[in-house]
Amino acid sequence: MLLKCLVCMLICITVITIAALSDSYSSSAIFQIHAFTCDQDLFDDANEGSSLDLLTSTSLCLSSPIDLKCIGVRCNSSSTNCRIIHRPIDSVHCLRKLGNSQETLFLMENVISQNAALTMIDLNMGRLVPISNAEAVPISATPISSQRLHTQFGSDILLCSETTKECQAWTAETNQWNAFPPLSEDHIEGSMSLIGEKPIVIGGKFNGIDVNHGTVEIYDKNKKQWMLGPILVPIRRTHTALVLNETSLLVIGGYNGMILNSVKILNIIAMDWKDLDDLPIGTYAGVCGVLNLIYIVCIGGEQPDGVTGTAYALNMSLMNPEWERKSLFDTEEPIRDGFIFQSEALMFSMTLRTTNSGAARTLRRMNLTIDTPVWEVIATYPESSFTHVSPYITNGFIIHP
Repeated sequence: MLLKCLVCMLICITVITIAALSDSYSSSAIFQIHAFTCDQDLFDDANEGSSLDLLTSTSLCLSSPIDLKCIGVRCNSSSTNCRIIHRPIDSVHCLRKLGNSQETLFLMENVISQNAALTMIDLNMGRLVPISNAEAVPISATPISSQRLHTQFGSDILLCSETTKECQAWTAETNQWNAFPPLSEDHIEGSMSLIGEKPIVIGGKFNGIDVNHGTVEIYDKNKKQWMLGPILVPIRRTHTALVLNETSLLVIGGYNGMILNSVKILNIIAMDWKDLDDLPIGTYAGVCGVLNLIYIVCIGGEQPDGVTGTAYALNMSLMNPEWERKSLFDTEEPIRDGFIFQSEALMFSMTLRTTNSGAARTLRRMNLTIDTPVWEVIATYPESSFTHVSPYITNGFIIHP
């Protein structure tokens, strides 16, 4: 019997809307997957699933802080009668090895579905810290000095120096940093994001001189070099860059000698910037994210009177969206520097500071299904020294009972 081993770590940037949740979803067991494949046939026992006509079987290696086991799925020819077969670690060994990312679970999606899981890149400590799935095991990464310019790039992490233009890429399979084509400009206090499959670096200032710029660099994988994109005007640094979808990215606020309330949106297909509604007040280093695919939520940031915890939202489904005050998302203490991410019905905010210089690495969570959602602090990181943070999305699986 031929058994296909499925790669169990697929990278996706997927946000599931609250409306997509179902009653059966809430009772499902959630697992975090760490790119394991199995080294033997799960179904070599003739008694396992013998009542089913085997059409397909897939082995998944699942890891948790408690144990490591492989789970197999086998279905009959109609795919309506599927069984989950468990084998403990002492009978099935798992290998740290990437498989074929094109293999899918479409045949068994009535019992298994993919689920985006959120982790946080902590470069200084050399780890990817689980956020949305507390049972997941942190993924080790070779430590490196934290830089503002870093982002997830497929299953890798791309990092560029703000001052030297040099770039490096961490590869998950080898856990090593390797040289990557350098930037053409300095981007001190600029931003790095991933839009579609393209890394993009925006704005900042030059090294050695206090001159801001709006240079945009987009990496071309075919040419293996950074290409210049449309210049951002007004020029700025310490802005918030937020990817809305596969083709659009927002730049929110920033600083260029004055605190900006300017909001711009870049269409990566048309390669042009357009104006959006200005922020109600100038802000830089705001904490922003996308909620339910269409709402831009921004909290806090540095404003003329200091750092705040005030929240605003922009409904991008409207013809002419305007910022609205959203006190629901206010934080009790002022926050700046970080990100917001939605994972199903949970909203997470990871923030780094409460003032311009006061470090307070704090993870908060809000349950959007309850009548009166509130932020709850679920973790702080006093042992960490990272000064910049970004999300890293892995794909786990939900095993439906």
